[in-house]
Amino acid sequence: MLYLLVQVNESTKYIISKHIISIESESNQFSDLFDAITLKQYNDREVKVFARREKSEGWREVDNGLNKDLKMLKILGFMQVKFCLVSVINLDIPDLTQNEQGVKTDAFNILIRNSREPLLPQRCTEHNNYNRLYNKIIELFQAQEVGWTNGLYETIEKTFINHLTSALWYIDPHLSTLHMHLYYLLALFTQLKTYQDGKPYNEFYYTSHYKKN
Repeated sequence: MLYLLVQVNESTKYIISKHIISIESESNQFSDLFDAITLKQYNDREVKVFARREKSEGWREVDNGLNKDLKMLKILGFMQVKFCLVSVINLDIPDLTQNEQGVKTDAFNILIRNSREPLLPQRCTEHNNYNRLYNKIIELFQAQEVGWTNGLYETIEKTFINHLTSALWYIDPHLSTLHMHLYYLLALFTQLKTYQDGKPYNEFYYTSHYKKN
């Protein structure tokens, strides 16, 4: 009877920690030992077998794994055995999903297509008319189906929207004066609902008591 220190693990996660088990004479292969300590829970998994004489030595992989005869342990003087469950990662078979038409699509192509989709920054909370103007500009661009790709919508696009909002907010009270001098707001921005209703966004300019430059 040979006594072994048995470990069964998957990467660094132990399924069965250090465990003492005896091998009966009718046991012939490593598969018999593996089934005994795992209660045949992992028969569908690929398993690698390692052995060593003592803790100070490195593990040596056993050729033919579970199919190897257990007698080799006694012949070679190995006293410790470790079973490792192999994590199967198949890189040759793409992950396929089905679209609404039932056509299978490669997941990688889906990621590439999504990265090319134009996006815009999230709307802000509307505490005032300035925030409302900011949100309406985003909605206007969404209606035009334009935006930034590759994650730039949270950096360059957000800065662009901020600067554009500030510019429109600044000239908002002076649109009539600009029209008198034949300077007109870009037709795209005249589609903003407040302008369609004949109202200004920058009402603060008219209601505040600060000096107007």
